[in-house]
Amino acid sequence: MIKDKNIAKEINDLMLEYQGKLSESVVTVRDNCDEKEAYEYRKAVGNVLGKMIVQIMNPIYGEHMDLRPEQLK
Repeated sequence: MIKDKNIAKEINDLMLEYQGKLSESVVTVRDNCDEKEAYEYRKAVGNVLGKMIVQIMNPIYGEHMDLRPEQLK
């Protein structure tokens, strides 16, 4: 997907940062909203994270396997 390793690393780092921020947002919603809202939000974030991994991160790792973090192996 992204052949330039420096750009791939920059995008990978951003994706990992965004994953963390989205995970934090799930905790915020869980702690401050009702159960139904929290469930719907968690499901939506899961969809976003799934697409991020499949459509962006996995193609990057296909080109640059060494960028894949241990927790995603």
